[in-house]
Amino acid sequence: MANHFRSSISTTPAAPADAARATYAKPGNLLTLGALLVPLLFGWVILARPYSPVRKIIYGALMALSALWMVNWLERPSGFTTAGSGATSAATPVTHWTFGTTHDQMRGSDQPYASVDSENQLQFDPPYDGGSTATLTIIPRGKEYHEVRLSVTKGQFFCTEGHQEVVILFDQGRSHSLKCEAADDGSQNYVALGNYHIGEDYRVENLVSDMKSAKSLTIEAPFYQAGRQQMTFDVSDYKEP
Repeated sequence: MANHFRSSISTTPAAPADAARATYAKPGNLLTLGALLVPLLFGWVILARPYSPVRKIIYGALMALSALWMVNWLERPSGFTTAGSGATSAATPVTHWTFGTTHDQMRGSDQPYASVDSENQLQFDPPYDGGSTATLTIIPRGKEYHEVRLSVTKGQFFCTEGHQEVVILFDQGRSHSLKCEAADDGSQNYVALGNYHIGEDYRVENLVSDMKSAKSLTIEAPFYQAGRQQMTFDVSDYKEP
């Protein structure tokens, strides 16, 4: 298996969610003073003797509207978004996955990938103590093939003859077996997952397909001088990279 994967990520920053929002400021002191004085002056004119019920009703309505206007503005924050202003702001979906590209120098092309970190940390003895995070990476290789890689920030996989079985479990379903394949460059902190062909015919492509409808994925793999360790991933929002 050719080792063309690189850690560089090419992403396009998303536009700020608040960029299209319409904002308004609170009224100034002069505008506030005017809102109070205008009804008072108008009331002083229309309530000149002789008083009449109609004039009293008009004056009371003006004062009530003025009070409501003041309460409404004073309770608003200094910047707010009004409905119907023509501005829309779509909520940014929360995802556990990182999407990017890796450059294939041999073929001169950029290859998209998706990766997700484990929810739990693995614990190893020194010199790999202090907690290790696992990462699951999906790399499309053509229309019907995906390369699936498993890596750890610290520690060594133990994928030798007789110790190649990797057990996977989606949600609370049935467990399946794949095998781990050591990296061509001799790196011990990552492996590729391959088809096991012992006892069942579950393939890597089945894993990618099942992940699209699953919420959680647990992977159990062998580690050097640390036995078999389990890594749990939240795959609920997986999308094809």
